[in-house]
Amino acid sequence: MFILAMIGSVWIFSCVMAVALCVAARRGDELIAAAALPVDADLDVAFVATFAEPELPAPVARPAVQPQRAAL
Repeated sequence: MFILAMIGSVWIFSCVMAVALCVAARRGDELIAAAALPVDADLDVAFVATFAEPELPAPVARPAVQPQRAAL
C-alpha cells in the first residue's frame, strides 16, 4: 500500500514539475522573441538626458586685477 502511495506522489510531483517547466519555457520564448524584434528608430529616448553630464555655462573672463601699491 505504501508503494502505491509513493508512486502516486511521484507521479503528481512529476506532472507539477512538467507544467512548471512548460510555463517557464513559454515565458522565456516570449522574452527572446521580444528581444529579437527590430528597434524602432523613432523611439523616444528623453530619459537618457537624465543621466547625461550637466552642461556648464561658458567661463566668463574676469577683468585683470591691478596690483595695489603700498602707501609710504
